[in-house]
Amino acid sequence: VMLCRQKLREFKQGHDVQGGSSDDKQGGASSDDDDEGGEPAEPRFVIDDEGQITFQDIIKDSLEEEVHAFMEEIEHNNIRKMHGAYCCPVCPFRAFGRLCQLSDHLRRHHVAAKQFVCSGKKQLKVILALHDSDSVRKENGADYLFRSAMLLRTQVVPPLDRNKSLIDKNLRLLLEKDGPRYVNQKALGEQIVARRVLNIYYDKSFAEMVYREIVLHHSSDIYMSYQVQSLKSSIFKTLEHSQEFLCLSIDATLKVCMTVQGQANYRASAQTRNAACFDDEHSLRRVLTIRGRTGAVLGMVPVPSEESPKIKESLRNLFSNQALFQVRYLATDNPSPKLFRELKEICPNLSCLSLDPVHLAIVYEYAQWGKKTAGSKVLRCLLHKMNQVAPNMRSSSWGPLFTGTAPPSLTRDEERARHLITDGSMGATRAKRILDNLHPDSPLFCRITFIEALAALCATYPREVSRKVTGSNKEIRKVLWAATAPDRLEWLRNN
Repeated sequence: VMLCRQKLREFKQGHDVQGGSSDDKQGGASSDDDDEGGEPAEPRFVIDDEGQITFQDIIKDSLEEEVHAFMEEIEHNNIRKMHGAYCCPVCPFRAFGRLCQLSDHLRRHHVAAKQFVCSGKKQLKVILALHDSDSVRKENGADYLFRSAMLLRTQVVPPLDRNKSLIDKNLRLLLEKDGPRYVNQKALGEQIVARRVLNIYYDKSFAEMVYREIVLHHSSDIYMSYQVQSLKSSIFKTLEHSQEFLCLSIDATLKVCMTVQGQANYRASAQTRNAACFDDEHSLRRVLTIRGRTGAVLGMVPVPSEESPKIKESLRNLFSNQALFQVRYLATDNPSPKLFRELKEICPNLSCLSLDPVHLAIVYEYAQWGKKTAGSKVLRCLLHKMNQVAPNMRSSSWGPLFTGTAPPSLTRDEERARHLITDGSMGATRAKRILDNLHPDSPLFCRITFIEALAALCATYPREVSRKVTGSNKEIRKVLWAATAPDRLEWLRNN
């Protein structure tokens, strides 16, 4: 029935256009001239200050025509029962047991005084949205009552009581990522998980979409807002109470800041870097990440470089005095006596620095195109021993903590084993025996065990250690050899 009515309407519109064009030809005036000289078209609806929607006559005529068309269908007995009742085609949920009741409902309630909508303001808003959609598509919209009722009937699950005409109090507008929709109020909190701010309901997908857009365009307003700053303060107080700052691990990454506009590439010449909008002194080249005792991320801050004064300044600006007083151990990929002295000024209880054992494995895998190989697994197993403890031994069994001054020189056996790293000349049988006897759950008790294990690794996986690290252009065997220098070994053994 709806399809026949639509075809009839299209035929009438086409006939009117043809008749109008012939009249224009007879009168000698073009439609373009009328458009240029005529007044602008009136809006088809008006929304007052209280949010009341009032349709203009052209839409009211369409709605009235739609109601009369259904009245004619009832008179010709073309309406059939659905689910044991006669459903009102222009109401979302109203239904009747007898056909005469449906006819009386259309005649008494779908009248011009109510703009032919008796279910409430929400169906009027749906009609308004359908009209806007048709206007954007440049389509001649029709059947707004039927289409709006079908839309609400499809969206609202479970359906509302069919004996009630007014449905506004039982519907809520839910904002989702794919668009807004009306839902049954009873479904909120049961079938639908949503949050409410005043009268606005939204789900998780919509919140994530809005938050992502806000962060991209107004992130500073979010981070500096009272709510976020209060949350940050509360989190840091909890971390201080749980001694999270006892042991820190810091590292800086370079790739994140390479896309920052206004500063030259760090590989460019000094002249090029200083000629950029941000010179070398004011460019932010790295992002410094600080992790705590349990691995919690305590801070992420852009820094110009990994120089000791810059790291000291970053920690001082990020953490309170109480947090800095807790720091006793700090792991980094480049410990030095200068860094220890600088940090000791703001962390009076700092006992030592240590060389982060994971960094060596990261460099190894970076040369393997980011893949974990057989050699990298052996290296990670060896470095894992640096973090193990012996329950029956005291920390003094490994000697005093190294602070960067006067590292013990390598013994003759250690020098000989270190030489085997560069040439990979350790025998295959001996190398296999050393690697087979690595027990990852027990600590390393002496330096020569670590040096011999690296020499065995180079002898067992010569192709892997011959690859070069991108950027530094050094072979992996050279990197491993440098890791066995006296000071690097002592920083590593501080773990």
